Amino acid sequence: MNSHPAPLKFPRKSTLKGPATVIMLYKLCLIGYGAAHMLLAGYVLANHLVHPREILIIDPHHDGGALLRDWPHVVSNTTYQQFLDALTLLGIPHPNCQYDPAAPTELQCLAHALRETIRTLLGPTVSRAYGYVSKLEKTGEQPWKITAGKQSFTATTVSLAIGATPRALPTQTPQIPLHCAFSRKSLATYLSPADTLTVFGASHSGALIVQAAVQSGCDVNLVYNTPQPFYFADEGAYDGVKLETAVLARQILADGLGGKVRLIPYSDALAVHSALIKSSWCVSACGFELTHYPQVFVDGRAIHTESSLPYNPATGIIHPRLYGWGIGFPSTTTLEGRTYVDVSIPSFAAHIYAQRAQLAADLSS
Repeated sequence: MNSHPAPLKFPRKSTLKGPATVIMLYKLCLIGYGAAHMLLAGYVLANHLVHPREILIIDPHHDGGALLRDWPHVVSNTTYQQFLDALTLLGIPHPNCQYDPAAPTELQCLAHALRETIRTLLGPTVSRAYGYVSKLEKTGEQPWKITAGKQSFTATTVSLAIGATPRALPTQTPQIPLHCAFSRKSLATYLSPADTLTVFGASHSGALIVQAAVQSGCDVNLVYNTPQPFYFADEGAYDGVKLETAVLARQILADGLGGKVRLIPYSDALAVHSALIKSSWCVSACGFELTHYPQVFVDGRAIHTESSLPYNPATGIIHPRLYGWGIGFPSTTTLEGRTYVDVSIPSFAAHIYAQRAQLAADLSS
């Protein structure tokens, strides 16, 4: 016998004459359905905090998120074993995929594996809605009212994992979209072998973009905004490049991939300006920012601003019973006065796991 109660319902007067209508009151509404929310859904279901029919998922695609849609062939900066360890931490069953545990995979492999595993846990009774959420409203002890287009929903607990946008730079040189810069095939839409490309950001993404551009026959300016071009995890750097990307980064430092790569510190404004003048295109690999998020009102007061939706990085809490996760609301780590943003499937899982007590309390009441 199933011990989970059905989702709560409450009557609401119709705008038309006749009997009251009934609106489903969900225990948990997930806004966005990428990696972070697949992990959260897997956690709450695997640990019996909610029943699938008590969950509403709102997303414009329901396809597995940006890992599958925008970055499918980008190689992860973590190994497949670290992905499995993240699932183990949350009590989520492992997928039936056969990859080398010690090696990284393309991000689409992780997205497919996670999506199939969580789909099994969700089953046929979960509710899905397609679209974008524009507004969240809460009054007193009432549940959250969620507006998505012409639809409205209610839930006692709401979670946001709505992704983020690659940070653009204010240059006069045309910019190649970040998701188009990781392979020779996609770069060929923009570049010819005679072109020069300027890449901003000497990190995991920046190194992969440099490699793809050099393989396309281009010269590359790599601009870095740190005391040195690359930091390495095997040398103790918290957010350093690792695995295959570390090998690539050391090759860039050693000989510029055959003399094709020029390293330029961002502090050298004249050199950066000269590089951009001589470049046909540039790419920004300088992180992500939250640019699209719903308006949030509590007792009629806006808690969002024109440029942000404040949250607590340690807890993921935006407001009681309103959480934020993933690349749009990441956890952070501060070491020696520098704050690092934790963006990976293992760090998303650790962020969720750290709030297990609060999640259990919210979902049990």
